Amino acid sequence: MSKDVFSGRLREALDKSDLTQAQLGEASGCSQEDISRYLQGRIPGGERLILIAKALGTTAEDLLREEPREPVETIREAFQARNYAKAIDEIKRIKESVAKLEGILGNSVGIRAGKKRPRRRS
Repeated sequence: MSKDVFSGRLREALDKSDLTQAQLGEASGCSQEDISRYLQGRIPGGERLILIAKALGTTAEDLLREEPREPVETIREAFQARNYAKAIDEIKRIKESVAKLEGILGNSVGIRAGKKRPRRRS
């Protein structure tokens, strides 16, 4: 596990949560200084990592995973855990990505969201 990967995922989760470092520290039983160290690359121990992940609405596995998760896998796991806010956030992220792609590709190939191209008859 790369320290850069962990600190990047922690920063991303913290930004999405709208918590400050101090608020995350309070919610997870750490100090703001500890959170700052983790954002700089130090990786917390097991129990503390779990508490931080829980406070951020994610899992320790997500914070440590080097490879990005498939969106469908993320949504399925969120629904199974009854973490509907996380599932909705992932769906919104997908919609934003599609909109960006439409903006890039749409102008050159005429793609529009929600509109199917007519099928070619063979």
